[in-house]
Formats: sequence, C-alpha cells, structure tokens
Amino acid sequence: MKTCANCGHTMNDQDVFCSNCGAMSLENTESPATTPAAAAQPTPPPMPEVTPTPAAPQGSGKGIGKVAILAAAAVVVLVVAIFGITGALKGGDDSFAGVQREFLLDSGVTYVEQLVDQYNAMTNISTDITLTVETGVPEYDLYLDGTALRMGLETQRDAFALDATLQLMGSDVLHGVVALDDGMLTLAMPEITDNRYVLDLKQLIYENTGIEVTELALPELSKDTMTALLKSYFEVVIATATEDNVTVEQNQDIELPYLGETVKGTRYIFRPTAKDVENMLLRLADALEQDEDLREFVLSLAGNNLALVEQALNVEDLDATLQQSLDEAAASLRESAAEIGQQVADAGFTWTVGYADGRVCYQGLGLADDPMDTYVYESAGKESKGRRDVAYINDVYSEDGPSVVIEAEYTKDGGAYSGSATMKEWGETILSMEYQDIDPEKLSPLGTAYGSYVFTVQDYGTQMTVEMTVKKSAGGGTDIVMTFTGDDFYSTTGFDGVTLRFYSSDKDATIQLPEGDEVDITSMTDDDLAELSMLIQSSLMESLSALLSASY
Repeated sequence: MKTCANCGHTMNDQDVFCSNCGAMSLENTESPATTPAAAAQPTPPPMPEVTPTPAAPQGSGKGIGKVAILAAAAVVVLVVAIFGITGALKGGDDSFAGVQREFLLDSGVTYVEQLVDQYNAMTNISTDITLTVETGVPEYDLYLDGTALRMGLETQRDAFALDATLQLMGSDVLHGVVALDDGMLTLAMPEITDNRYVLDLKQLIYENTGIEVTELALPELSKDTMTALLKSYFEVVIATATEDNVTVEQNQDIELPYLGETVKGTRYIFRPTAKDVENMLLRLADALEQDEDLREFVLSLAGNNLALVEQALNVEDLDATLQQSLDEAAASLRESAAEIGQQVADAGFTWTVGYADGRVCYQGLGLADDPMDTYVYESAGKESKGRRDVAYINDVYSEDGPSVVIEAEYTKDGGAYSGSATMKEWGETILSMEYQDIDPEKLSPLGTAYGSYVFTVQDYGTQMTVEMTVKKSAGGGTDIVMTFTGDDFYSTTGFDGVTLRFYSSDKDATIQLPEGDEVDITSMTDDDLAELSMLIQSSLMESLSALLSASY
C-alpha cells in the first residue's frame, strides 16, 4: 500500500491515480517506464486535484439517457469480444481494476499493435502476382485457359508501382505500368501509345493551392505512442473503481445463460456513485486539456504535409484548432459532469464481472430496474479443448431472446486456430465464418494468414458464400484460391460459381517501365486532359476488340 501525496488517501501499490482526488502517483508503482524503450513513450497526463462543479440545471440538454449510459460502457466490451483477444490474468492483481486491465487494456494494446503491424506490412509489399479465373463452365473455361493477369506490385510509404500484363490464351497482349515516386506519377501503355505520361503532383498542388509540398507519403504509425495514449486514458477511467464502490463475492456460482453453463469463481459488482462518475469526468477533462501527446500524435499523422492538411480541413492552425477542440470538450465535460454523474447513479448503472480459472468469463452491463443485463459477454472452455465466446445485446423486456449475437467457437493446436464465428439478428444468422488451421505467424506476401476460410452472407433468404484457401505453392510463393457461389452471386454474374486464383511470389516484384517519349501533363487544361483521356480510352477499346476478335 502507499499514500497519495496530494490528499493522504491510502492507495494500492499498482494504482496510478488516487481514487479520492484523482492525483497521479507513481511511487512504488511497477512501470515499464523504467526501461529505456518505455521511457520514450508518452506518460499518462498529470491529474491535478479536482474540484466538483455544481450540477447543471435540469432540462439543460446536456444529460444522457439510460441507453447512452449502457452503450458508452458496452462499446469496449463488445470490441474485445468481437475480436476474441482476451486472455488469462498475468499480473496477479485480482481486484476489479486489475481484472479489467487484463481483459480490456492489455487486450486492447495487443489489438492496436496488430493493426499497426498490418498497416506497416501493407506499406512494405514487393511481390509478383498472377491472377487466373475459372467458371466451371467448359465453354468459357476453354478461352480462359492460358488467360491471366500478371502483376508486379510494390508499396512503400512514399512510393507505389504496379506493372500489369494481360495474357490471352497464352499470349501477352497488353502491358501497362503506373508508378508514383517522390510525387511524380507515371503512366505507360506501350500497346496503346508510344508516350509515357507524367504528372508532377507536388507542382500540381502548388499551382492549385500555393503550398509547397516536400513529401507525399502515408503517415508513420507508432505502436509505442498509440498504446501509451490508450493506457493513459484507460487509467483515468478505471481509477473510478475503488473498494468503496466494488462488491467482491468469492466462491460464487457464475451463470453463463447463453452458453448454458455455470462456473465457480469470483463476482465483482461495480456500482459507481454520482460523485464517482463526476470525479472521473473531471479527471478526463483535465487529461484532455493537458495532453500534449495526443495533439502531437494527431499532428504526426499529417507528416510533412501539415499545410496541405490544414487547407483540406479549412483551418489556419491545426495545432491550435486541436487544442481548442480539446479545451471545448473539457469544458463541456466539466459543465455536465455533475448532471451525468447523478443520472448514472439514478439509473442504477451496474457493471458485473465474473472471473474464473484465471480469466474473465462474464461481463454484464445493466440498470437497476431491468430484469437482466443489457450488454453481455460470456466465455467458457479452454483453447486447447474448445473455447466459446459470445457477446450479445438483450432486449430486456422481450421474450424473443437477444436482438444481436456475435458468437465464436474455436480451438488452438500449437500456433494454429480452427473454429467458427457467427453474427445473428433476432435469431437469424446474417454472417458466418468458418476457419481451419489459421496461423497468424504464417503470412502470405499480401499479409493473409495461411489456412482455409469459408465466409457466408445471408440476406432476405438468399446467400453468397466465399471459400478461400491460403497455402504454400509447390514452386515457392503462396497460392490464394477464392471460390464464389450462392444465389446472390448467380443473380449478379449468371454463373453458379467462379474461382479466382492468386499466386504471389516470395521474391521482389518485377517492375519494367516501358521506353517512350515523356509527355508532361501537369499543366494541361481540363479540356486537354479530357481529350487525352478519350483518346486513350478509344485506343484501348480498339486494341482489345481486335485482340478478342483474333483470339476467339
């Protein structure tokens, strides 16, 4: 235990913020900031002592309804449940706050890191891709045999290149390249024109806006910055849960009604008072007002193109605008904190957590007068033998069952996952997925995990199914095979099914820019560009028509 330096209140060693006054205290707190890597991360915003504000007058319009009270808290629970990113408690903190840190915060950090990794992977692709098509109809497949689209693809934050060749019945008939490098866009189609058309995007931006652009690039995303921001604001909120407003019931039967199971464990019931919620909102207001890291993160997304972004958003100073927006949000929170706190308390908001076998098995958000929790998450079983997770929304006064259900069932064998997931609305399945031997560590050059998938979409009695297999190709590289079938697909295409085969190599892309006279179209008038576009389209259609006539 430790003592808050601001008000003298007794705190748990792992607490970052005082539950009494909201002040920040890192004394005797284990923190990753002790390592050099973590030291560079933004620290949680300082939480000065809060002064409760008078309640806003009734009818001010700034209050929140019962649905909003539940929905705001439910979002984070449902997101975690949807993506199935929960795990077992590792830190040894078995308080309500500790359990939620593991269920929500650590899982959220993992998810953010995965998203950043996927983003970075998509901005660092270099591979050759071959696309072929089969319809299952011999009359069509006869002509599709030997027909393919071959592509070399490179992506970087500040560059892009696509080299595409159309092959008809074994013969290369059309070649084109589009490339972007250092703001210079190049287009070449040697079968259509001997020219290479170039467009200087930096010059075009300057001519139209007067802004000199030094770099055209996608933003860099920092996992450290994003996760540090997530952690800091989570701590602002979770500090609301204290020993005074959390009831702990050990060795309880925890019912999982949707899964039809009962487990023995600990039940936590969080019932914040009006003052608890008010102080939390005031801490949040202080954090928004003082958080330079949040502003710097948003500004970093603009990179070297801040002036261009400011003009696109019609603001003179993005930094000042961000600060003004945060100040206004903080002021609004302070003005309505007391009223919202009272409404939450009057509604009897309750957050129930069930904890068994080292992990969260139940999360339920409800109101005192309702016969059951409205937003619910349940989990049972172990990954090695079969785990079931479900998140659903109860229409608490209906006998028709949950209005929306998202359910997942899976097993883990080594590093591979197999299972299924479904989404239902009023008992009717509208989306489902089955997967087999999915290994997140084995990815194709396009970033798709190896394994097999089946996606089914149902709507008004019709459905479309997509079967996809991602596997190592016999000659190296990766094969991705996608087969489309179903009523919707037939009504759209006239085929019972179509199979697309993507082969992506495990070698760098082959990009070959054709020779030709360079024509700068940067300063062309709109009429000249329209005329050029029509000329290229006409030449393309004539060439394709001649090729198709000769081939078929």
